[in-house]
Amino acid sequence: MAISNVDTVVTASTALVALFATFYQIAQSNKQGLFNHRLSVWTNARSLMNLCEKNRKYLERGQEGPDLANDLSFQFMTNNAYLYSIGPSIAHVLEQDYQQLLLCKLAELQDLALEAKFVFKGDLGKSLSSFIDSYHSLLFSMYQYQLVLNHVEKIGGEQCLGLDDACESVGEPEERQKLADARRTLLESYNRLIDEKVEKRVEKQCRLR
Repeated sequence: MAISNVDTVVTASTALVALFATFYQIAQSNKQGLFNHRLSVWTNARSLMNLCEKNRKYLERGQEGPDLANDLSFQFMTNNAYLYSIGPSIAHVLEQDYQQLLLCKLAELQDLALEAKFVFKGDLGKSLSSFIDSYHSLLFSMYQYQLVLNHVEKIGGEQCLGLDDACESVGEPEERQKLADARRTLLESYNRLIDEKVEKRVEKQCRLR
């Protein structure tokens, strides 16, 4: 074999090795990127699960009358590093600065739910997405309900109405039922994650191979 042919073979072999090395690096980078996405989603989802466990009694309780402690419950349901910034919004309903923070965080929760569906495989992604979306819905319902409670207080004072009459006049019972439904839906989503042993399944999908 001529020296020129040997050089050509060596050059081609070197190029192939470099190409395979590049593909390997890209694959590893993609795996690392997916791992980072999964870890980020799971960290936030787990923080929401912890809040559900701490506030299980609130999620499980019935509500026969007006929930006058709604603002306090909202504080409890946002009492972590991920949601703490919107806690004060319940005491400042419709005030622009607080409302903007709330809307941004609610939009972030919707994005997180969508991301969970895509970064985790199969039913795990769907279950996590459903749970996060249910948490978003509860927070929004609590905020909406606080609007109604504030209106109840205003109408009661202006028209000298009792609590029950003021509630009826502004449609509070209907909003109360919506809030109860949101609580129940979140509790069901949370219990489903527990039953499915979600933490072990997440750890399995997060392992780099």
